[in-house]
Amino acid sequence: MIAYQKIKISCSWYSIVILVNDMIYRFGNKNRMVYDGKNIKSINCYNKHMIAKSFENNFYYWGDIRECNEFNIPGGKYYDTPYIDSSGKITKIKNKSDIRSIILKSDGEIWFACNRITIEKPVKKLICMTNVILILTTDNKLYSNGANHFGQLGVGNEQDSDVLQEICLSNVQIVKCGDTHTIALTLENKLYGWGYNNFGNLGLGDNVHRNIPTEIIIPTTSIIASVCCGADHTMILLATDEIYVWGYNGSGCLGLGHRDDMFVPQKLNLYGIRKLISAGNHTFAITKTDHIYAWGKNYYGQPGLDHYEYQLVPIKINL
Repeated sequence: MIAYQKIKISCSWYSIVILVNDMIYRFGNKNRMVYDGKNIKSINCYNKHMIAKSFENNFYYWGDIRECNEFNIPGGKYYDTPYIDSSGKITKIKNKSDIRSIILKSDGEIWFACNRITIEKPVKKLICMTNVILILTTDNKLYSNGANHFGQLGVGNEQDSDVLQEICLSNVQIVKCGDTHTIALTLENKLYGWGYNNFGNLGLGDNVHRNIPTEIIIPTTSIIASVCCGADHTMILLATDEIYVWGYNGSGCLGLGHRDDMFVPQKLNLYGIRKLISAGNHTFAITKTDHIYAWGKNYYGQPGLDHYEYQLVPIKINL
């Protein structure tokens, strides 16, 4: 197998898109598609469509957008060939679910679920989960807005909010979200979680939801390099090359060789990884030598394997 370069991966519940060597590979929904990826620098995968951004900052839209026309694309239909938006009105699109996106416009406006979001502070990072937006500002403060029935806003209650509220957590450097839970890493190398916890999503040893940031104890003092969340599971990559995983595992998305949910962090037997990517109940890893590993749910062929059974341990995939 050759080593691939320029790898970008984006996942949704039922699909995965891989951008590598000027080609776009899409797996899932029990089919495989290949597209020309020349001049594409980033890509977002949804369940029924995908969005790419070119080096000239044009946006390309493929697939079925009839249920998700918040981008104001003419006709709101299925596109076999990409619809190209070269207006320059949009500078960034972030997504977590098939029907909600954060749109950052060239004039600085932030839109989420077709509603404008106003914040006075300079924005460092935009993050979203199902019906929730989180904004990390340049002073490392975190704000949230949206649905809150599991405490996923992190503000001490379970009441939905249509205005931004500050989360009581300082010095935040990394924020990642599952479908309804959030994991945040502070500059002090402390890890916190809140929101939905039925499968041990938060790694706190129980299945009780949390409505405020609660510290997660990791069995190591090593520096946490990155954080990744699937729908209901969580993974961290350490500077020492170790990976810890926890949460939902009914599809094998933790890669531990079984399908039992894990309520506290477990070490994964996989090394040499530089990036973890996940959505839904499947997971991908890019190695330091630019190979790709996949594991987890495979009913729709999301990992790009030659079978449709759950993949319980990481396996190298070929494009």
